[in-house]
Amino acid sequence: MILPDEYGRHGGVAKAVPMAALPRAAAVRYDRRGRRILVLLTNGVELGVPVKLAQRLAGESASDLEYVEISPTGLALRWPRLDADLYLPALLSDVFGSRRERWLTFWDRWRDVSGSDG
Repeated sequence: MILPDEYGRHGGVAKAVPMAALPRAAAVRYDRRGRRILVLLTNGVELGVPVKLAQRLAGESASDLEYVEISPTGLALRWPRLDADLYLPALLSDVFGSRRERWLTFWDRWRDVSGSDG
């Protein structure tokens, strides 16, 4: 993954962050009142993402959104009832909605690197 603040630091070449250095999900829950996905990362950062920003989850019911799991690697959130996933590095890179092609490219690149689905 290439972090935005790394662009331009190395003669215009972005520096890739090793997968092992990425923060991972330690806990996740759905906040009905705020209609947000709340994620606690292993680095202590708490992230609140409005559901409307997650293209696949935007119109789903609260009861389905509450049933969320963390992948074994901690890099993906999974809603098995909805057959939906959010990849954390993409989430942190703000890859949503109309940027669908960027999301798919990012996800395909992840599968190539890891050999798995999250």
